[in-house]
Amino acid sequence: MLISDSWQQLDLPSGDVMVIQIKGNWGMLIIFNIYNNRQLNSTINLLTNYLHRNANVLYGSTEGNAHTIWLGNFNRHHPYWDNPEDMCLFTNEAINMAEILIGVVAEAGLEMILPSSTPTHLHCCECVPDTQVGYPAEGLDVMEGALQGT
Repeated sequence: MLISDSWQQLDLPSGDVMVIQIKGNWGMLIIFNIYNNRQLNSTINLLTNYLHRNANVLYGSTEGNAHTIWLGNFNRHHPYWDNPEDMCLFTNEAINMAEILIGVVAEAGLEMILPSSTPTHLHCCECVPDTQVGYPAEGLDVMEGALQGT
């Protein structure tokens, strides 16, 4: 059971990111639920700036362990988290956009919690960009991405 005064939503002015902080005698957990536009890096830039401006609020006064999880839909394709045989996903633009995310993740001290090359999204058609695919109503997004840092 989660006691209502053990968590709070942190202020991040974005409709694409929600942040909650959970505290207990074990330490603190900060969860970022992220939607990243497939065409832009504005959410990634927002996260970078937020982490820089709020490091003390996020991690400064924690007794015990502080943990961070980023999860959500990052809308990026890379062999680290897609099937490496799905070469049609790995255009130069897609790899460049993913490398920006990877850099921010590394700077934040996060790492993938899934084994490398574990697909986090099931594509209904081979070699068709997901901007052109109509997905069935049944949920194909098991988890678009989860990153964890300690």
